[in-house]
Amino acid sequence: MILVGRLFSPFVRRTAILLDLLGQPFELQPLSATAEQEALRAINPIGRVPALIDGDRVLVDSVAIALTLCDRHDPDGRLWPRGGPALAEALQTLMLANGSLEKFIAGYYERRRRPADKVYEPWVAHCWGQARDGLAALEQGPAVTRASTENPPDVVDTAIATMTSFFPLIDAEFFSAQSYPHLEAIRQRCEQHDTFHRRTVPA
Repeated sequence: MILVGRLFSPFVRRTAILLDLLGQPFELQPLSATAEQEALRAINPIGRVPALIDGDRVLVDSVAIALTLCDRHDPDGRLWPRGGPALAEALQTLMLANGSLEKFIAGYYERRRRPADKVYEPWVAHCWGQARDGLAALEQGPAVTRASTENPPDVVDTAIATMTSFFPLIDAEFFSAQSYPHLEAIRQRCEQHDTFHRRTVPA
């Protein structure tokens, strides 16, 4: 398999980590979603990362890739629940994490992808307010407050850890460990795992 995208993207990084946790070998093709759009769109028509080339198929979107991989390679539900209330809870937690990260990136792009005189700061504040509200909901959610410090990382843990490790790369003040102690505990536990060290963000 070939994973397309750079590890700087938390969506790509969490996919790489999941592949490692599932014991699935892959090659990384580090295309940039901003600087190499033409090459990326030849693989994924909407020009987003990650994309996963698996033989003659291309899987897109980190959540869709994760669910597909777990369906194939995690039959015991070690990394992703197979059904029932646990699955519903995991889905809601993952969607909150995804939404919070996407709103954070929307605010980041407003500042970084527009000319300085065209940046609309109220939109940044709106997006980052949504992201922080999502983080607050995650912090109080049962899947986070019950997170074990002993179990190996799963899909939800990996999404939370790669997201919270990404925030300070963009804005040092956005994520406060004191404000989100449960999320910070997940981040610290996961970042100590060998797989996270192997797929660290390049300097």
